[in-house]
Amino acid sequence: MNDYDMARQLVQVMLKVEPTPTQEIIQEKVKAVVTMLANQRNGAVDVDEDKLVRELESLFNISMGIGTILDDRQEDHIPWLPDRRSEISWDFWNRYRRYLEEEKGWAPATIDRLDLLTDEILERLEYPLRTGSWDRRGMVVGQVQSGKTANYTGLICKAVDAGYKLIIVLAGLQNSLRSQTLRASKMYDTLMQMGRWFGYKPGYLDVCRLYTTDELVEWYKHITVASEELRQEFDYMADSGATPEDFGFKVRTHPQGLMITGANKMRTGAKMELSFAGSISETTIFYKDDRKNQINFEVTEELLRSLGAYIDRENDNYIWKNIPADKIIDFFSGYESHPKCRVAKTSLLTEYIKAQRPMNELVSWTVILISNKQAENMSSIAGHAVGLILRKQADSSTSQEYRLRKSRLLSPTDEWLDLPQPTRDAILDETRRLRQEAGKPPSSSKTPNGTALRSKRSAKNGLLLLYPVDPAEINSDIPIIGFVVSFPNSTTAKRIEYHVNNIYWEQEFGQI
Repeated sequence: MNDYDMARQLVQVMLKVEPTPTQEIIQEKVKAVVTMLANQRNGAVDVDEDKLVRELESLFNISMGIGTILDDRQEDHIPWLPDRRSEISWDFWNRYRRYLEEEKGWAPATIDRLDLLTDEILERLEYPLRTGSWDRRGMVVGQVQSGKTANYTGLICKAVDAGYKLIIVLAGLQNSLRSQTLRASKMYDTLMQMGRWFGYKPGYLDVCRLYTTDELVEWYKHITVASEELRQEFDYMADSGATPEDFGFKVRTHPQGLMITGANKMRTGAKMELSFAGSISETTIFYKDDRKNQINFEVTEELLRSLGAYIDRENDNYIWKNIPADKIIDFFSGYESHPKCRVAKTSLLTEYIKAQRPMNELVSWTVILISNKQAENMSSIAGHAVGLILRKQADSSTSQEYRLRKSRLLSPTDEWLDLPQPTRDAILDETRRLRQEAGKPPSSSKTPNGTALRSKRSAKNGLLLLYPVDPAEINSDIPIIGFVVSFPNSTTAKRIEYHVNNIYWEQEFGQI
C-alpha cells in the first residue's frame, strides 16, 4: 500500500466519529495523519494533502435519502425486529458493511443511512421463524443509479442473518429493467463485468437459480471456457517464471461473432486455429503423491498386459503395433494427469480420439515402453525389465508437484521409433530444408523436426510413448509414469480458433 492510500484509510477511520465532517475538520485530520506517517518513517511521505482533502470532501459529502414508505398497516403483521435485534448475529451484514467501508470507500454516514433503510424494510417483512402460515408482500422502488443494488444486497445479508433460508432475485420482468440488466454486449470483457453473483448459505446452493435468455447462456458458457483456459495460461506462465513480455498467450474466439474486447484494445496479435492434429501432448508435471503415482503405475501395467507380447525392440525399448484405439482410451480413462499439466489433460485427449475414429483416423496405435540403457535404477513393469528415465525437477522445494526441468519429457528421436528408416531419412531431409528456409546455419544434428515428423505419419496411426521416470528424484520408490502422445496431421480434425499475441505466434511459427 502506498503512502497516499495509507493516509486516506487512516483519515477515514478518524472521521468515522464525526457526524458531519467539515472542510476544516478534514484538513486537520489529513495534516495529523501525514505528520504521524512522516515521524514513523523519519522523513517525508508521498502524499498530496490538497488532493486527499478534495477526495475526502467529495466522499463525505455524499448523502442517501431517507426514502418514502407507503404502509398498508396489515393487521396480521407482527412487529418483531426491535425485540429480536440483540439475539441476531449479523455476520453477513457486518461483513458487507466492512466491504463498503474498506473496499468501496463509502462514507460512514452513507453506510449508516443504508443500515437504517434496510432495517425499515426488514422490519416490514415477517419474522422468518414465526409459526403458522403468513403472507407478506411489498415493493421497494428506486431511480437509476440510486443505490438499489447496495440496498437489496444489504437487505439480503440481513435477511439471511435473521433466519431466512431461501432468497430469490428476479430480473428482467419489465423492459425498462431489462435494458439496465440485460444489455446485449458482444464483448467478452463487458459481458464478464455484467455478471452479478450472489452469496448463499451452506447447504442451499441447489436452490440458486439464474433466469436469462438462451443466447446469453450460450455466450457465458463460451466465455467461461475461454476464461478458464486463459487463467491456466497465466498459471503456466507464473510456474515457468516467465513474464507477459516473453510469454505467448492465446484466447479462444467465438464462432458466432463475440469479440474478445474492443478493437482499440486489440492492437497486436493474430488469429490462428489449433487442434491436437500434428502436435504432441506430454506430461511434464507429476504428483508427489505415492497413492496417485501407484494408481498410474497400475493403469500402465494393465494396459501393457492387455497388449500381449511385444513385436519389436529398438535401443532396449519395447514396441507394440496395431493396437486398437479402445485400449488407448481405456488407459487415458484410468490415468490421472496433474491438473496443472494443461497439454496432457486426458479427458480432452480421449474426446479427440473418439471424435476422429468415425473419420477412420487414430484407429490403429503404436505403444512404446521406453527403457533407459544407461539407467542407474531398474524396474519391472508388467513383466518387462526397464531402465528408469532420469528427469531433474525444476523446483525441489514444493511438496505438491514434480515439475520437469525445461518442461520436457520427450527425447525427440523416440518419436520416430515406429517409422521405417527411409521415412526417418526423409524427415531429416525436411528438417534441413526447414532450417535453411528459416535462415539458420546448416547442422549435422540427427534430431528430427517434430512438425515434419508428424506429417509423415498416417492419419490412421497414433503413437503413445510411456516413460517410467526414476522416482529417486522425489525420494519415492514408485516409478512415475509419464506419457507422450504424437498425433498425425489431419484434414478432418475439429479446429478451435484463438486470438494469440505476437509472442505466441513468434514462439510457434517464427516472425510475423
